[in-house]
Amino acid sequence: MAYKKPIIQQALEKTGWKEFKSEGQLPQSAKEYFGDYFNEFFRYPGGWNRAYYRGENPDKATEWMVVTNNGGFYKVFAAYMVWWLEGGKRRSTARWTDKSLKAAIVAILHGENPPLDPDYHS
Repeated sequence: MAYKKPIIQQALEKTGWKEFKSEGQLPQSAKEYFGDYFNEFFRYPGGWNRAYYRGENPDKATEWMVVTNNGGFYKVFAAYMVWWLEGGKRRSTARWTDKSLKAAIVAILHGENPPLDPDYHS
């Protein structure tokens, strides 16, 4: 059986987005991209889980998507929040499971609306 790449990796390769690989702070370019919206991500404890960017490197990124671990502060029992801009408009979605999180990330990477989470609890 041939090895099949994970769906997020496939989407990254197809769309030109890249995963931001760090355990430290998000770069200044992410803060500048989101502007005041960036502060909303961290209004509650939880920290960021993963981030994706489009551009030559993180410092020169033209787009960002950030996943945080504080979804329960925004929606009942949610594990994650996904934050991005679409046409300059603030967007976010709560996710309750890893499977739903992956589906949302892939959709956003492709410029599509994330599917509804079948495990929505509130």
